[in-house]
Amino acid sequence: MYRYIAIAIAFLSCTLCGLQSASRLKQRAESLRRLLTSIRQLADGAILTKKPIAGLIEQQREGTYGEMFGAYAKGLKEGLTPKKAWERVGDFGLCKEAEAAVAGFLSELATAEGRQLSEASDRACRTIEELYEAASEESCKKGRVYRAVGVLSGAAIAILLI
Repeated sequence: MYRYIAIAIAFLSCTLCGLQSASRLKQRAESLRRLLTSIRQLADGAILTKKPIAGLIEQQREGTYGEMFGAYAKGLKEGLTPKKAWERVGDFGLCKEAEAAVAGFLSELATAEGRQLSEASDRACRTIEELYEAASEESCKKGRVYRAVGVLSGAAIAILLI
């Protein structure tokens, strides 16, 4: 009786590990999608309104990266340069390419106007879109593999325990 319970637990544990690995990949892609949406909203707000940059950034506090934007806006309000404000933000789990794109965009957001701002947002959005597409593709391909490996390794352990 206990042997069968151990077999079921081993199988389910391996399957769960595979599902969690696949889920992490999907969360990464979703995180990049939300970041892309936030950057587009910031760019649209800066181009279409004359609100102070710190105020526009404050509006993004409800999103996934709310703390990041909030820390940046706080630095700007304290009179820091855009570069110093970004350095103060800290780590929010972005890959280096996404971090560089966001830092460049926020720097331009604080100093540029009109066409320059539009070009900066286009650059940042292009970079993050490419990262999002790569992460989505990776999630589809590797996610399926991780789920299959989890189930198969669970089945293999179950067979060995029988």
